[in-house]
Amino acid sequence: ADNHGISSVIVRRTDNGQLIGSDSTSPYEILWNTLGLANGPYTLEAYVLDVGFNNVTERIDIHVDNTPPIVSWISPPGGATVSGTVTLSASGADPDYALLKVEFFLDDVLIGKSQQSLSPYSLMWDTTGAVNGSHTLKVVATNVAGLTASSSRTVTIGNSSGGGTNCKFVNGRLRCLLKTE
Repeated sequence: ADNHGISSVIVRRTDNGQLIGSDSTSPYEILWNTLGLANGPYTLEAYVLDVGFNNVTERIDIHVDNTPPIVSWISPPGGATVSGTVTLSASGADPDYALLKVEFFLDDVLIGKSQQSLSPYSLMWDTTGAVNGSHTLKVVATNVAGLTASSSRTVTIGNSSGGGTNCKFVNGRLRCLLKTE
């Protein structure tokens, strides 16, 4: 603690002097978007200035890694015809971070999130809630840094056309038609 009170915190890169940011309100927090940077080590300097114009400098070594995770489909195979309840399965990994989540989508609408914490990641999917025909399945892996990777494939839904419901997503809403015979 400083007996004069902190007036501001300033953070700069040491390699080029670039100002990362400053903050004059407690709690002092400076966010740095590293997405445009090359992977590798960086050294930052934090300058803490008090109201009596005294300062303290602290060096901070960090490693930037903007490598996204990888994800690939296991099942169902691309071009498959599926019906009833099927297992969606994908492998995913990140060499530097843990995966935060693996999500499965049908035509860009979320079906669900895998509950597994390690690869392979899977989800049971009841296809009877979707319209028969060709659809795009997508799996998206997100690491703890917020970087994502995705993989898509086309499948055909071929449920029997007996009674029941026929549901599809329209403008982000699930619409179901009741079939009677």
